[in-house]
Amino acid sequence: MLMADYICSVPGNATVASCERTLHLVDADNLLGDPNTVDRGLIRSVFAQYRRTAGYRAGDQVVVATGRNGLHVFEVEAAWPGVLHRRRSGEDGADLELLDEADWASRSGRFGRVVIGSGDRIFMTAIDVLRLADVAVDVVARRESLATCLALQTRGHVFALDGSGEIRPSAARFRRPRRLPSPLSRLGPLAPMTSEVEPNSCVELMASA
Repeated sequence: MLMADYICSVPGNATVASCERTLHLVDADNLLGDPNTVDRGLIRSVFAQYRRTAGYRAGDQVVVATGRNGLHVFEVEAAWPGVLHRRRSGEDGADLELLDEADWASRSGRFGRVVIGSGDRIFMTAIDVLRLADVAVDVVARRESLATCLALQTRGHVFALDGSGEIRPSAARFRRPRRLPSPLSRLGPLAPMTSEVEPNSCVELMASA
C-alpha cells in the first residue's frame, strides 16, 4: 500500500482541494544517496518515486534542500522545477534549512500534514515540533539510509521511497548516526556502556529525550 492510498478521503462530489494542504520537506541528497550526483535522469526518477509514495498532489507546497555543490545543485533544481529550493553549505546545511521550514510550518497553521523526505535522525526534532502543533507527519526514506530511531519515532508512518510500503522499525537497518554530544557521558562509571549499547547511538538519544 502506498501512502497516497489513504491520506485523503474525498466524499461525494468533493474535490481534492477539500483535503488539508500538505508540505513536503525533501532532503534531496539523502534521498539520492549521493550529494554529488549530476545524473539528471536519476534525480528525476528519485523525485518521481518520492511524489508517488508521498501522495503528492497539485496545490501541495514543496521545499527541496541541498548543499552548495554547484553543478549538483543545478541538476537537482532542474529535475523538479516550480518548487522552492533551498541551499546551505556546511555539515547538515540542507537539513538545517528543512528544520527551519518545519519550525515555520508548526507555527503557521497552514498545513494539516507534513511529509519529510529523508531518513536522517536529525528530523526527530522536526517530528516532535510538528506533532506538538497537531500536524500529522509522515516520512519517506530509502531503506538503507533510514535511522532506526527515526523509524521508531514515526510509529508506523514511515514509507519506503521505492513504493514497497511501510517500513516497520524492526525491519529498519540500523545506521550508526553522526556523533552527537552524549548526555550519559557525564555519568562516568555510574552508567558504563555495554557491548549492547553503543555510545552516541539512537537508543541513547531516545533514552535522553
